[in-house]
Amino acid sequence: MTKLEMMQLSQSLSDLYTGLETDLIANIAEYLAAGNIDSPTAQWKIQMLAQLGALDKSNIKVITEYAGIAPDMLTEVLETAALSAVEELEPGFQKLARNGIINGTEVPIEKTMARALTSYQKQAKQSLNMVNTVMRYKAKSAAQKIINDTAELAEKQSFINTLNKATGKVVTGAESRQAAMRQCIKEMSEKGIPAFVDKLGREWSPEAYINMDIRTTANNVAHQAQFDRMEDYGVDLIEVSSHAGARPKCAEDQGKIFNRKNKDGYTIDLHGRKIKYYSWKKSSYGEPNGILGINCGHHIYPFIPGISYQKYFPYDEYDNQEQYKKVQGQRELERRVRKSKRECIALESVGDTEGLKKAKETLKTRQQALKQYCTDNDLKYKPDRTAVVNYKKSVAGFTPSDKKKRIAEIKAKSVDKSGGSAAIPKVLKSEFVPAKSIEEAQKYAQKYVKSYFGDKTFKGDANFKGISIDNANEINRALTDIFDNYGFPKISGIKPIDPLSAKGKKIFSSADAVMAYSPVEHGVYINKNVLKNNNTLTDYHKNSSEAWETVMDNIDKLSGPQKELALRYKEAGRTLVGDGSAYDYFVHEIGHHIEWEVFDAKTNNLIGNGMKEYAGKISGYATSSKSEYFAESFSAFVKGEYNKLDPEYIEFIRLYDLSIKNK
Repeated sequence: MTKLEMMQLSQSLSDLYTGLETDLIANIAEYLAAGNIDSPTAQWKIQMLAQLGALDKSNIKVITEYAGIAPDMLTEVLETAALSAVEELEPGFQKLARNGIINGTEVPIEKTMARALTSYQKQAKQSLNMVNTVMRYKAKSAAQKIINDTAELAEKQSFINTLNKATGKVVTGAESRQAAMRQCIKEMSEKGIPAFVDKLGREWSPEAYINMDIRTTANNVAHQAQFDRMEDYGVDLIEVSSHAGARPKCAEDQGKIFNRKNKDGYTIDLHGRKIKYYSWKKSSYGEPNGILGINCGHHIYPFIPGISYQKYFPYDEYDNQEQYKKVQGQRELERRVRKSKRECIALESVGDTEGLKKAKETLKTRQQALKQYCTDNDLKYKPDRTAVVNYKKSVAGFTPSDKKKRIAEIKAKSVDKSGGSAAIPKVLKSEFVPAKSIEEAQKYAQKYVKSYFGDKTFKGDANFKGISIDNANEINRALTDIFDNYGFPKISGIKPIDPLSAKGKKIFSSADAVMAYSPVEHGVYINKNVLKNNNTLTDYHKNSSEAWETVMDNIDKLSGPQKELALRYKEAGRTLVGDGSAYDYFVHEIGHHIEWEVFDAKTNNLIGNGMKEYAGKISGYATSSKSEYFAESFSAFVKGEYNKLDPEYIEFIRLYDLSIKNK
């Protein structure tokens, strides 16, 4: 059975449970919409929480309807998988047996199938029962969270002020709660209703878990049926298929011949060529992320000495890894489109026409980004992979960032919040060898950049034209230290410019800035006039020092915001973290990158609350704005100056790093 056929076989069950998820989200949205919109928020909260039992009963009814269909569909999937696998081999085995090439067998196909099914059918049914239970309680928990979060957010003055500014009018209590509910529904739609929670606390969506579980179980049944049938006929050698983009462990085993009796040796093919085979126990079989493991797309074929010939071979390691990365990028974009559609259903259910109107443009953008990504990377766009059960094409949706979820997944892990040196080890410097030419430095930097969607400026390129080799190496050393030690998203590129000839693009706030981060394009601009050699950078610091002294000597002559900022600078004692090298400037810009690419709104607010207490301990520049506070916090973090940092910041960076590593 092909990978496509197996996907189609499991798709019916996957669609069933994504439909259940959609209905539960719509159920919750309708429940929220039924609340008394005119009652005070505190009273609304009490009423809605008190009625959660009624929502739970309604959800149980919906789940029961779906659960009644699932077992029969499951049985059909597994039986079809086993039968297809055995029937694929049987004609060839019978012919070989008749010719005396392999042993014959009297074991009927049905018995071989039954052996394979017995091992997995009960396990699969228990898994679906578990999914039903998890989704029931997670749906109730999601509704409770929306109620609490809506009530809290609706009365936050900062939230109300933002609404007033956006709408150009004074927002009433009911309007504020409606807007807060809209935001919370978006967050619920983004997260969905989990179907499974693994040992690390990660929550799996119904689509992801059912697809993984059923497809893996069906594959296991199919492979076990093949193994059993090979055993019936006395066939020991198997060939593993191969394809570009295989995951790391599978890539090590694909395209090889294995002996299921766990022997190493050689055999011959149809043409008399000597073929090496390996012991099956030396493969990654049995490991979740190994060959024939969870979500594996490989297949096995019997290899008959003197009759078969090797059809599959290992792929180049680099080519395989690159293709794997491309496919994973496509899957992420597909998930975003599906989440958007699911949110639309929720917004429509709650009657939020304003939110729905804004959402249409975003979904269109996401769909275009997916199609463009497929085109740019020579991947096949598959509309069925973005399908959502019950989604109406008349609606569209928007989903916020998924960053917070990645951190919450490992919240159960203990974290030292003391802020001392034990909170997190210092950056372990990777061995960095300086480049001897700008071309070599640019080539080295390429592995730390990527092309972002819609980026017309950086295009996933690292360009050091116009700067000195010393400064290029300092930037590369920063790239190495940061990205080789943490799981932060890559930048879109590095681009040197002359600020004086930037034609009003406002890349720099002034002509003498050293570097600047572009949050829109995710890349770093570098001032080639300052970085063209060591002398120009020295002159820059000399001028900056003189400017600093002039400002400090004339504070009394300043007024308003200028004076306020200068006083904060003076109190903090210095301008920037570090010694002013290209390394330190670049680390600072990556701090901005983390703020924009890793932080979500809640994290931004949480860590930003510590600015008043900690900014002055870090640097003068950290006191100038929240954004510079974040950037300078990261600079201090990389230097190991944890005693100056907000423990919340240390915790966030550590949790984020661990969440990536535990994926």
